[in-house]
Amino acid sequence: RFEPCDDVVYGGLLEQVPGQPDEAQLAADPLLHRFVVIFDREGANHSLLSALWEKRIGAITYRKSVENVWPEAELGEVEVTHPSGERTTINVPNQFPSRSGSLNFER
Repeated sequence: RFEPCDDVVYGGLLEQVPGQPDEAQLAADPLLHRFVVIFDREGANHSLLSALWEKRIGAITYRKSVENVWPEAELGEVEVTHPSGERTTINVPNQFPSRSGSLNFER
């Protein structure tokens, strides 16, 4: 478990992750994040998530052993590039529910 953010923020992610918004963009949009990190539910706690958001780093948590899985027909493969430049393929839903309706995922 990370304790408030030292390993993540001060470990170099703020300097290493490409494509982050600049300070003017962050100031103009209070919901905009620099980038997103993903934790299983046991890897994150409220103090970590709060510390990350203070640095405008988004966080996603998930539950292990989920019972309601996405049907295979609703998933598609997407190639992603890690900050290190390594490329890998992941399965993602074709659509994500959002506050403003459904978001289509472009491939």
